[in-house]
Amino acid sequence: MASAFNKVLGSTTSDLVLKTLKSVYKVDEKAIISDPAILEDAIGKFFRDSSLAILAAVLKDLKTEIAFHRQSPSVSAS
Repeated sequence: MASAFNKVLGSTTSDLVLKTLKSVYKVDEKAIISDPAILEDAIGKFFRDSSLAILAAVLKDLKTEIAFHRQSPSVSAS
């Protein structure tokens, strides 16, 4: 998730947003994975009017990352 935020917001802003989500909104990656609406709600509060564009960009990147991992051949230990 952090890499998606980094690509969309840049590393400094991404770090700030993720720390704020954790400390102020009590949002962590496990909670987001189990209930993505938590991320939408927190980003909506944090960015207000820009939240839809930011969420769309982050979700697009996350979907690309997930698709890449699904297509990558697994490496077996010999």
